[in-house]
Amino acid sequence: MKTKLKIFLLSTIILILAIAPWITEEYAIKRVKTYSNFQYQHRLDNCEDLKISVIKTPFCRWVTTYEGGWWVCF
Repeated sequence: MKTKLKIFLLSTIILILAIAPWITEEYAIKRVKTYSNFQYQHRLDNCEDLKISVIKTPFCRWVTTYEGGWWVCF
């Protein structure tokens, strides 16, 4: 019985970490905009109308623009 409970708790924790609900799209975009590589690539462009897309992946988010992509993890 204790083994089943441990397996259930461990799988629940891994599932919650894999979904990572605290990494929202707004948070991921905000984090990427603070990266120096992003600021270097987009220094001449108007970043207000820049198309940024966020793709959910296990444990992270993949944030892309027309110039590149960045992983945003925990």
